[in-house]
Amino acid sequence: MTASRDPHRAGDSGPVAECRYGIDGTDSGINEKFKSTFRTEIKSSEISTQSCRERLLVTVMKEPKQSQAPIEDLGELKNYFTTHNVVKEYFAHTSKVHSVGWSCDGKKLASGSFDKSVSIFTLERNRLVQDFVFRGHTGSVDQLCWHATHPDLLSTASGDKSVRIWDTRTHKCIATIQTKGENINIAWSPNGSTIAVGNKEDLVSFIDTKTYKVVEEQFNFEVNEISWNLTSDLFFLTNGLGCVHILTNRISDGGTSELMVRILHQHSISQKSGYDGRRVDHQNSHSLDEMQQRKLLLHTCILYPGLELQTVLKAHPGTCICIEHDPTGRYFATGSADALVSLWDVNELACLRVFSRLEWPVRTLSFSFDGRLLASASEDHVIDIGDTDTGEKVAEIPVQAATFTVAWHPSRYLLAFACEDKEPAERKRDAGNLKVWGFSIGS
Repeated sequence: MTASRDPHRAGDSGPVAECRYGIDGTDSGINEKFKSTFRTEIKSSEISTQSCRERLLVTVMKEPKQSQAPIEDLGELKNYFTTHNVVKEYFAHTSKVHSVGWSCDGKKLASGSFDKSVSIFTLERNRLVQDFVFRGHTGSVDQLCWHATHPDLLSTASGDKSVRIWDTRTHKCIATIQTKGENINIAWSPNGSTIAVGNKEDLVSFIDTKTYKVVEEQFNFEVNEISWNLTSDLFFLTNGLGCVHILTNRISDGGTSELMVRILHQHSISQKSGYDGRRVDHQNSHSLDEMQQRKLLLHTCILYPGLELQTVLKAHPGTCICIEHDPTGRYFATGSADALVSLWDVNELACLRVFSRLEWPVRTLSFSFDGRLLASASEDHVIDIGDTDTGEKVAEIPVQAATFTVAWHPSRYLLAFACEDKEPAERKRDAGNLKVWGFSIGS
């Protein structure tokens, strides 16, 4: 597995999974289920997506101090960022920051670092205030992920072969799960039931957050980043062949759901979009033929109980490094070693457009709360902000070093990020700072 934040590959096997602590599920809410389920009809699928958008708007309206109304007009968006382009920088760690992420209510920002710590900041109006620093990992904290509905629960993946769950309310580590190998990627399913974590040896572990039972799946190809869709019934992973593997874990007694059958049928017989965004025939050189898909199916077979490979998308001609789903449930995006970002329709599995303004391999992606803006970053000394509706550039953020992590606020046009900046004195020591862009001039 190639880390999207750090391209170095290394690692070895470790002890079997072990749970040291427990979580009071009735108090933490870690096992709350989303009301939405995997729909078996096209109409109900559309309703589910619409419901997600409605819940998003309701959330925005309930938190006036932490939220703002979406800006629909592209011209207004561009004008907005001419007056809201201030970057504020905060000292967070003594070494390089690997990952940043906002809590679901947008009140907290977390960062994980090579210095083995996790810093928690609180957003107060137009500034961040450091709240607490979690310590306990004995290796680099390479990626973190918040619970999708519980604003106090945070999970972290570390090179020390463990996953930890932290409670920012009590300032305690409430669970430590031992895994095999050095972990670099983590994805908490939106319904809260499962944490998937990947290591440098292409092993993906699925952790049941109720029992802490760990089920492992070893892949025999390079696995890069992992992600769940909004309703937690599809699991996505990217690989070194430029592909996106899509798996489902909601299998009915009669087999795959009707909606999934329809999606797969359309993907196999209709005209689909190639990696360059043009409409091309499904038999073009960028698609996988039936024999290739069968071989990939044999490679993965049946994975995590109830999880089966459904299809493989040829997204890029080069290594597919990162993947991100938008919070409205309409899109997912992939970033590649070819320096391109592809935007995909979730329901049709069709490439809608490609962003090509970066010149180096794309390492990290993030969607704004309304799904309108897509931030992408790499070794380029600029973070690109693109419009998902048109592909146009809305804004860009100048940086002085490579950027391997970006994260939009869940209800405001604020982008957190961290670069490989060096201390100004000798320019050799990592700065360990995190930054937030999007504050108004004079704030």
